[in-house]
Amino acid sequence: MLKEFQEANQLLATFPDFITNTLRGAHLSDEMTEVLSFVDKFYLLSVASRWVRKRGLFDLLCFYCEILLQASGAANELTPMVMEETRRLILGFRSKMVAWKRTPALHPLDAIFAYCLEIYEELTDKMRQLFQSLTPNFIESRTDENVLIHLIENRKKLNAYLGEGTIEHLLKALSPNGFSLLRTAICEGFTRRGFSAFYEEKEPLLDILEHELEEEEACLAQSPTLCS
Repeated sequence: MLKEFQEANQLLATFPDFITNTLRGAHLSDEMTEVLSFVDKFYLLSVASRWVRKRGLFDLLCFYCEILLQASGAANELTPMVMEETRRLILGFRSKMVAWKRTPALHPLDAIFAYCLEIYEELTDKMRQLFQSLTPNFIESRTDENVLIHLIENRKKLNAYLGEGTIEHLLKALSPNGFSLLRTAICEGFTRRGFSAFYEEKEPLLDILEHELEEEEACLAQSPTLCS
């Protein structure tokens, strides 16, 4: 699920540049068709043939989120709601663009561009909400070495989409009694499965993160306002 979250956000992050390069006004109807094709990469669920089923990146993310929720014992009514709100947002955007595409002369290029940017900002916010809504499930998985190492290894990429310090804050919530407990869970998990060499390879990442968290704690102790 975390992999699909990153891939969906990575695609979404390219949308502003895509519309800047695509919406020129020379052949506006065709240009809006290209925008719709981009959106299909993000959210598409269609049967291309009897045997092949296509999905957009957000579809895949929702699919894995639903599997996670079904397997989880944590109560979580928020994630399905955010997923449905996001679907409706995309479908509304698609419907409006299809309608505008039929009569491009009635819709100024600036208005179309501004609407695309507005939808981008709303989708970006929805993706952040989706991640935050999964907090109960992350807490439930706080001893899962695969989840923990993925969060740590990809924290800078994830923070780029979610906001600075988001992953560090989550990791603190997963182990309120100290980072050493997370380190122990990761070490024991991989060692138990026979992947001690893999753990040793990733251990420097844990050292760096632990040092950063210790520095932050020291800063907060000295000057809470400055470090908040």
